[in-house]
Amino acid sequence: MKSIICLVGPSGSGKTAICEEALKEDNQFTKLRTATTRKKRKGEPKDAYQFMSTKDFKKYIEINAFVEYTCYADKYYGTPKKTIDTLLSQDKIILVPIDINGANKYKQIYGDKVLTVFIHRDKQDIIKAIMARDISLNEKQKRICQISKEYENINKCDKCIINNFSLEEAVKTLKCFIV
Repeated sequence: MKSIICLVGPSGSGKTAICEEALKEDNQFTKLRTATTRKKRKGEPKDAYQFMSTKDFKKYIEINAFVEYTCYADKYYGTPKKTIDTLLSQDKIILVPIDINGANKYKQIYGDKVLTVFIHRDKQDIIKAIMARDISLNEKQKRICQISKEYENINKCDKCIINNFSLEEAVKTLKCFIV
């Protein structure tokens, strides 16, 4: 059975929303709390990420404390190794909303324990989701410009979920992948 599920897709595709719904519906799932240098969004729970300064993040990089990390829209995102090791010891299925490079790094390190799932959503719906976010116009533009490139990753993932606004259906599909 897979113990790490990497949800891959464009910004605004619903990766985090699917994670949150799965966590509400089934206690076999646990969400990985990754680190980021971005600011907390309005309405976002304090524990959504391990929010850290760029200086602290770079210290983690120097001591090789991340499974993976990336810089997206001028902000760093990464997964502390210690967090993964702790969750794997708890026999839970770890949900990770992540980019394709991070998902590939997970596969390199954790091999058959990892399933990559592409979250596909209509491009216009993604644009609406990005435009509704409490982020700068410049950041919105960067994310919108990345959509087509992000769609290319569908062929690099093990599975795909069509996110058509039914989180219940998306989670149902996700559960089918782990049986």
